[in-house]
Amino acid sequence: MCIRRMIGYIIGAAIVGLVIGVVLMFIYCNISKQTVNDAKREAESIKNEAEESAARKKREALLEAKEEIHKNRADLEREIKERRGEMSKTERRLTQKEETLDRKTDAADKKNEELTRRLANVQKSREEAEQYKQQQLERLESISGLTRDEAKQYLVDSIEQEAQLRLMEKLHNHAGKPSMLVLRPADVHDTTVCWQMAMENIDTPTGLIFSRQNVKDLPAGTVYDSWHGGYAALPCENPDIVLVANGSEVSTLVDTAELLAADGIKARVVSVPSEQLFRDQPAEYRESLIPAGAKVFGLTAGLPVNMEGLCGTNGKVFGLAHFGASAPFNVLDEKFGFNPTNIYHEAKAFLAE
Repeated sequence: MCIRRMIGYIIGAAIVGLVIGVVLMFIYCNISKQTVNDAKREAESIKNEAEESAARKKREALLEAKEEIHKNRADLEREIKERRGEMSKTERRLTQKEETLDRKTDAADKKNEELTRRLANVQKSREEAEQYKQQQLERLESISGLTRDEAKQYLVDSIEQEAQLRLMEKLHNHAGKPSMLVLRPADVHDTTVCWQMAMENIDTPTGLIFSRQNVKDLPAGTVYDSWHGGYAALPCENPDIVLVANGSEVSTLVDTAELLAADGIKARVVSVPSEQLFRDQPAEYRESLIPAGAKVFGLTAGLPVNMEGLCGTNGKVFGLAHFGASAPFNVLDEKFGFNPTNIYHEAKAFLAE
């Protein structure tokens, strides 16, 4: 009885222990499952957070890259715009240079045409002069009995002193006309006019007085009216002083007038290639160039007597009373004061008298 009871107790205890073990096992399983689920959820959460962080960083990186792209694009567009502006400026400069070159080319073509025309005229004048010369030589031979060489030496000769020619110009022949036409042109353009006058003068010999050195051209627009003996090389209304010369000295007076103008002194420059022709003009014409009572300053690289008749008693002549110095012309001009600066001071001193 006791053994059975004990066995019953043991069996009951075993059953209770089994039940308790099953319950504990169930509880453990539930707890483990919950733990696993929690771990899974936590891992999932960590994974999601990691993915979100990675996605966020990726988005931020993309935004930064996009902003960098926008910035680079803006810089590139600005650089392109600047380059285009520089290219436009370069194109405009090139266009302007092309236009300037075209204008210079056109001007050069026109000048070349003008020079060609002048050369043709000069050649024609030379041929006409040679023909006229031969006619005069034949005429001189027939009436004088001279040989051709003797007639040529008599007809064409070179005289060094301007004063000698000017004296011949003032001497009159039996017909009461000047014995000679004397012309001293101021530059190459005036020379063309004077050469034409010489070719058309069939009444008297003609003396052309030239300079050995190069001569500066008178201002553009000058009217070379040598047919009247004198003209305004530099016009001026109501001048304070009238500067008179002929030949290479005229351009010196033009430069002198510019120096005087800087001091507020108005100067008119008059070129008189032929004093006799000028004196033969009506008084009104002579007065329009050299007014009576005006301050007249004459310049001549020769004897002062060559200009005294034009400057009058109230005028002054700057010239040379001696002859024979030998040196390059620019050295002599500086030595004897034939330069714009010295003539400017001479004219100022004359006005102060």
